[in-house]
Amino acid sequence: IFIFIFLIDKKKVDKIAEYAGDSNAGAQDSGIKLCFTFISRLDAVKGGGILSEYVTSITNTLVEKGFGSKPRSIKISMDAIVEFGGHDLGEQALNSVIHKGFNHKLPKIVIPSVEVCTQALSTYGPKVFKPAATLKAMKPLFDHKDGKVRKAVLSYVAEIYRWMGPTVKSILPELRDAQIAELDALFQTIEFGQAKPLKFPRFQGAEQTHTAAASGKAAASGGAKGGGDDAILDMLEPVDILKQLNREFWNALADDTSWKDKKGALDTLLNLLKAPKLADGDYADLVRKLKSLFNDSNVVVIGLSIQAITKLGSGLRKAFAKHAHNLLPALIDMWKEKRPQVSKPVTEALDVFAKYCYSIGEERVCTELDKGFKHKVVKVKIDCLQYIARNLPEEPKESIQSCAQ
Repeated sequence: IFIFIFLIDKKKVDKIAEYAGDSNAGAQDSGIKLCFTFISRLDAVKGGGILSEYVTSITNTLVEKGFGSKPRSIKISMDAIVEFGGHDLGEQALNSVIHKGFNHKLPKIVIPSVEVCTQALSTYGPKVFKPAATLKAMKPLFDHKDGKVRKAVLSYVAEIYRWMGPTVKSILPELRDAQIAELDALFQTIEFGQAKPLKFPRFQGAEQTHTAAASGKAAASGGAKGGGDDAILDMLEPVDILKQLNREFWNALADDTSWKDKKGALDTLLNLLKAPKLADGDYADLVRKLKSLFNDSNVVVIGLSIQAITKLGSGLRKAFAKHAHNLLPALIDMWKEKRPQVSKPVTEALDVFAKYCYSIGEERVCTELDKGFKHKVVKVKIDCLQYIARNLPEEPKESIQSCAQ
């Protein structure tokens, strides 16, 4: 009856948050239940529909009033916030939780604010409730004076690890050595890679939900080449490193600078490239500069430039395919280098290309490998054969046939 009234008269939707924040305990309890019923029963559409106008006010009230109420009201408040995930409003809801709950002066408000993040992630998974921004906002809570808050934070990190495995370390805020050691010990007790959503967003519809479930099973079992790894990457926010490369960086890589200047710039770049997922963009100038460093007189600079190429390949995946193809001839030729500071990074780069950027069976790749078989340096021939032996088993049947031909 309530839902019918609210759908007829949109003005009354504004009152929902007020009811949940009523000064009378009984009325407040009923208002919180009404919030949950309204959110869970309202038809879901992509973008949230009418609910998108009220997600902030409702969540703010549930955090400030519901989380300070009795245990059953806290649970219903958390359930209501989690249900925003079914309406394509999960991130907006958690943004309100972060803003109102994480910095609250009362630990009894902070604790369920963290716990609802764990419940949301467990229910809908990291594609709906992306953990990177939430975890970053939790940084002060790792050192909270209340032990129950710190325990809730560790539980949230543990839930992320269930989904992402060791990749979670790439989105952890800067922590003390003792905290990192505590997390490492916790991770040893958790099995990762088997987590699956308990629910899928209702706005997707039955057919899309079935598809999402099927893809989730494929990701859990590995799926296609790089499948499980790709699924983890989908959970992360892409990082734009290009806008962080300033004039000082480019000047340090000029032809007439010292090897130490170049090394410093490359170290800076590699630090940025620790981000496992990179934002799409025009990387042509950066790739061109890194490729020019393959001919540098200093072996350290050469090795670091190849490492940077490797990180670009793993962070951009298929978006780096064009560059991977263009770099392939030069990298194959560099296998003639006996020094491990060069040959090892070359091997790692080409293995990343084979895993994420192209197929070994592609005609263009086979052509370059064929040239490698005819190289005057025997080591290049051997490395080409070993390259195929390592990566071909991961290829689909058609690719193996193409390579054989």
